[in-house]
Amino acid sequence: MTIEIPYGLGYVYRESEILSRDGHCRSFDARSSGTVFASGLGIVVLRRLEDALADHDHIRAIILGSAINNDGARKVGYLAPSVEGQAEVIREALDYAGVPASSISYVETHGTGTRVAIPLKCAL
Repeated sequence: MTIEIPYGLGYVYRESEILSRDGHCRSFDARSSGTVFASGLGIVVLRRLEDALADHDHIRAIILGSAINNDGARKVGYLAPSVEGQAEVIREALDYAGVPASSISYVETHGTGTRVAIPLKCAL
């Protein structure tokens, strides 16, 4: 997490670097030219399912499986993983969860908005 104080000082855009040309991050958009840095915070509260049920909590999601990887030399660049690496980690998470890909109805994603990352994410 980053908290920037004072906020909004700006930056110098440089071609082929991570920062956006126009100050907007457009993840998964052909008009994207990079990312912007900002301050923010998000909180996710995780509980064991049996505890949440016993306490009558509002359950928004149940995590059945997850996976991580680092596809190292196969990466297309520092800012973007390989298509093969992404496909492998998705398969691993689905296998661990014991669910078919067709059962997935929502996928949460994030992107840097860089030109190198956009085509890969959209290819999946």
